[in-house]
Amino acid sequence: MQNTFIQMAIGMVPAAVFFLLSGLLAKKHMARNLVSCAVFIAAIGGLAVPQLFSQSKEQGSLKNYNKLSLVYAIADEGSVDIAQTLLQDLREDYTDEYALAGARLAFQNKDYSIAKALYHKSVEIYPEVASELQAVAAMCDAETAYYSLTGESDVASIYATHLETLSVTSNEISEAIEKSIPGTDDNAYSKLAKYIIYAEETHKEYLNGKAIDSAETRKQLRKLNSFFEENPGVLDVTQVRLARLKLQILCEDYKAIAEAVSEDSDYNELLIVSELYLNNYIKQSNFSGSFSKENTQKYQMVYDKLNDIYNNSYMDKSREERNEAKSQIKALKTAIKNPALGKMEEGLLKYATEEYALDASKAYLQMAKIEHSLGNETKSVEYIDSSIDTVGDCDDSDYTVPMYELVGIIGDKDNPEKLKEAAVYVEQVLDNNMTVKMSDVSVTESSSEDEDSLVGDFSAQMQTYVSQKRMSVNIVNVDTTDFETNNTVKATVNISNNLYTSADELKAALSVKDCGVEITVFTVEKVDYTSANILLCVDTSGSMAGDKIEKLKSAIKLFAADKAEIENIALVTFDSGINGDYPFGLSVDELTAAVDSIYADGGTAVYHSIIHSLDKFTKGSGVINSMIVMTDGQDGYMASMAEIENYIGSPFKANDITIYTIGFGTDADGSYLNSIATATGGSYLYASNPTASSEVNQLEEFFSGLRAQILN
Repeated sequence: MQNTFIQMAIGMVPAAVFFLLSGLLAKKHMARNLVSCAVFIAAIGGLAVPQLFSQSKEQGSLKNYNKLSLVYAIADEGSVDIAQTLLQDLREDYTDEYALAGARLAFQNKDYSIAKALYHKSVEIYPEVASELQAVAAMCDAETAYYSLTGESDVASIYATHLETLSVTSNEISEAIEKSIPGTDDNAYSKLAKYIIYAEETHKEYLNGKAIDSAETRKQLRKLNSFFEENPGVLDVTQVRLARLKLQILCEDYKAIAEAVSEDSDYNELLIVSELYLNNYIKQSNFSGSFSKENTQKYQMVYDKLNDIYNNSYMDKSREERNEAKSQIKALKTAIKNPALGKMEEGLLKYATEEYALDASKAYLQMAKIEHSLGNETKSVEYIDSSIDTVGDCDDSDYTVPMYELVGIIGDKDNPEKLKEAAVYVEQVLDNNMTVKMSDVSVTESSSEDEDSLVGDFSAQMQTYVSQKRMSVNIVNVDTTDFETNNTVKATVNISNNLYTSADELKAALSVKDCGVEITVFTVEKVDYTSANILLCVDTSGSMAGDKIEKLKSAIKLFAADKAEIENIALVTFDSGINGDYPFGLSVDELTAAVDSIYADGGTAVYHSIIHSLDKFTKGSGVINSMIVMTDGQDGYMASMAEIENYIGSPFKANDITIYTIGFGTDADGSYLNSIATATGGSYLYASNPTASSEVNQLEEFFSGLRAQILN
């Protein structure tokens, strides 16, 4: 049809020339004739020009785009590593041709033995590549001879044979690769290959701190975008989209990244876009109107329903259940204002649950960050758990090594000082969580400060997770008094409230062993308490001045405000000695007033303050007694292990009092505090030094978490 229009236009050209000459020579009505002629010529152009343009565009486009041809084009440009990465990404669409491509790329990457093995597989299907196999086999023989040189060998001859064989084989493989690239009028495959290589190499230079040519990078991005307009089909290849993404990052064209997000975006893009969103580089309005629109309606419906359920059914629930429900509702309210974030989380979850999701750990961790930003810490913790569970599938050692270090810290209860290293490993994990890395993306100022704005400082939250996970299962006491009479041993185990919801669930998860022999007959019973006494014994020494004392006061006030009906809270503050002593039974207002009077001054008397607090407790049936000790420094009197056992461990155990200790900052002695806690069946937590930009108060998290675990 297009050729017909062009032929018609060509046939009209003589008539157009005739009318033009007639119009110029005619004396009468010259103006009218010229106008008519111009209209006629325009009509001819209207027939021919669009068709010529369309033909030119089709000839230069990749109408029948072949992904494997792009692999060959990249290899032909000399970037074998990138070509192999692309081939690996195409494994889901595997065909026999891919094995042949793998053989050719392996040879170019000097993996001659692998190339030979793949050629043996390919030659059965493609007999025409037998000569390539023979050449590669000869190269393998030459390589073996070259590396088997001895003193008696003819070195010059073997070396010459090696070079000659390499040259001949390289030429044959290169020619085969070149012939596998379909020709187009504008060398489209070669163009696209060069764009991808430029993006990859420039991005590496950027990450290595080298200066890049910003003008050239923007020019390459414009060219690539124009190429995509003519050849939209190529965008279904991950490496192609990543090339654009890397150039957009280099050009800081963040809004364009958001605009390009769609239902078809892969997890690499979703990781980057969600990170930019969380750091305020892009906002909801930057996304296309269709993206996430239905999420707003969906979240609103769920929000309204949960509100009704809460108002009608949760008023008589426990404080923990009410707080959990309120947290979920608040998170949904925030999600309604940020529907794109929810849509990105859906895409990441879809990827993470696929069978061969090698980066599932990174996707889960990003989802944990998203849920944290929405204020849904329960879901955030679940995603961190999943991230740790799937880290073994990831092949990025920059990410997996620090993640394994965190796992080691969680499991190593004998080395509490390792908790101080958690912050370093958390930062390394988060720095390498993106599959397309950005040099330094920091949080920009948020324009919103309302209660539904996103929560930041995920790093501090993840450090809190490590510490809390470390003490989530705690053996408080082992009673062997009935062992000799009926072979019965009783153990009191303290379990984090978010691990198991019932005794049966805990029993199914437990493995009980005696000297390596598994015990199959045992029972698990939940202990219900009618009263809980929790004493806060906290350091107010001079080193607590500034942010630390303010974080402490805030944490105690929140702890008092969330007091359950069965709870009694006491407060002891100390510096060089006891400077504040508030007994059990105080009201929330009285505790708040006591906290307001706290100030930082003096030394640190940890050991003697703990002993002083012992007499405040009363042992009784149905009563659970616990003490939370917090200090940021070294004890002014460093008690020996014998003193800790004799004057803290034994008397506190005799009165069924469990001590939990918190080291606040790097100057705290973790080993010392751990010894005090474990002497009573408790555990040790570590809170990092607070910073001015920190949005997470770890003391609040620890106080709240310990309460939930004590009352569970």
